[in-house]
Amino acid sequence: MRSDTARATTRSQPHRSTRQRSRIERTDAVAEAEASSTRATASRRAVFRSTLRGWRARRVRVPDWPALSAFAESAEGFRALHRVVLAALFVFGVMHGAGAGTLRLFLQLAGLAPWFASSESTLRRAQARMVAAIGAWGGAQRKELGAAMFPRVLTVLLDETWKPSMILVALDAASGFLLCERHADSRDGPTWEATMATALAGLKVTVHHAVADRAQGIARYVRGLVGAHASADLFHGLHDLGSAVLALHRTRTAALRTARTSVGAVRRDARALVRRLEARIEVVTARLREVSDAFHPFEVGTGRAVSVEALRARLEHAVARVEHAAIASEVSAKVIARIEKAQRLIPAWCATLAWWQTLVDAHLRERAPSAEVAAVVRDALIPLRYLERVVARASSADARRAPAAVVAALREQLAASPVWSSLPAAVRVDWESSAAWLADQFVRASSGVEGRNGLLSLRYHHRRALPPELLKALTVVHNFVLRRDDGTTAAERFFGASHGDLFDHLWVVMPSLPRPRAHAA
Repeated sequence: MRSDTARATTRSQPHRSTRQRSRIERTDAVAEAEASSTRATASRRAVFRSTLRGWRARRVRVPDWPALSAFAESAEGFRALHRVVLAALFVFGVMHGAGAGTLRLFLQLAGLAPWFASSESTLRRAQARMVAAIGAWGGAQRKELGAAMFPRVLTVLLDETWKPSMILVALDAASGFLLCERHADSRDGPTWEATMATALAGLKVTVHHAVADRAQGIARYVRGLVGAHASADLFHGLHDLGSAVLALHRTRTAALRTARTSVGAVRRDARALVRRLEARIEVVTARLREVSDAFHPFEVGTGRAVSVEALRARLEHAVARVEHAAIASEVSAKVIARIEKAQRLIPAWCATLAWWQTLVDAHLRERAPSAEVAAVVRDALIPLRYLERVVARASSADARRAPAAVVAALREQLAASPVWSSLPAAVRVDWESSAAWLADQFVRASSGVEGRNGLLSLRYHHRRALPPELLKALTVVHNFVLRRDDGTTAAERFFGASHGDLFDHLWVVMPSLPRPRAHAA
């Protein structure tokens, strides 16, 4: 047995922690010991002096890079290099799908391999830990922001994609916030209902409008939403109509080949066919552009409201011209069937315009204090906000020119209106917000979610897999990291409030990569 004196001596020994210290703590301790003394530092940090000496002995000195070696082993230098490595794991690895081999090559070429372990197994573990941390942080942020948000009414974009298993995707059209990206075994109505119920849990939102293709599962889900409207997607309709252009180009290519390789009457007939096909291609391309230009609540070149009857007549005329050109060119029955499929979407497109006009009328009846104010909002403010969005989304200067001129004219009209000027400033701000919301509710296509699906395809091709943990992390990055030109994230636009910084969180919770394993000479 040990004596009482031995026990007393043991109790009087200072406590020494056996907790594993992070590399940042070890670097700080070594720097502190060099600035003061090993004994004092060991006492303050509750470590053994032999441990502190061991940390100091493990410092890396690269003969060819003495200045970099000193910097990397200093407290501030190590933090700076750790941040670079963390950023590489986040940007290259998580956001852009770089594998462990690519990350290893980066660390080697950047000259960081002497200080950070760069084996592929180590980097895979670090990436897995980062993916888990991103998902957990995103869930906590969503829960916190959802509890504090104001109630919102949403227009959502819905779609399914396969990478390689099925993924159900839902996106808020106005903010670009991804409500869900989840793997599913089916895409029927009950699966969509369960998926969306989970996605909207904890959020003070109501879905009143959904834009998607004509998938039956999505249609059944929307029908189950009381008072919700389902819009047919213009994106898929134009894709079906575009099959006529592709077929005409193929026929033209075959005719050109015949014209080059034949002589006499056959050659003359082939050249004449090429000229006819080129003219039809121009006609069909123009009609496709007309379909896209027509499906707006306001005329892009004048700002005047579009009636449902005028929209139907214009769409039917444009699609009929496409079908006539396809039939005259003797394209396949499959192409004709796709054109007829797009033709059957015209009533749904017209119904969307009618629904939106009813929404505007109900909003103005409820909120406008007078018929004069309602007229100004309907004829100037709402078209102004809508066409501003058209200008922002235009792909070329030519496409922006006409709506930009109308936007300038509407601003002058609004500024010169005595009815508008007589309203208090706070009331005008409120009406501008309402007009912007109404403009955001007319959504023509689900191209936003289709673009997201394209990005997921790239990530899948990088890794040949999209496991649920990585998919959740990519959703968090989309919502809380990516920013538009105005500097806002999708989460800030959706919740109407600022949120934490994901990378700052990773800086706190992610340990640095370990030192490379020491090899015997």
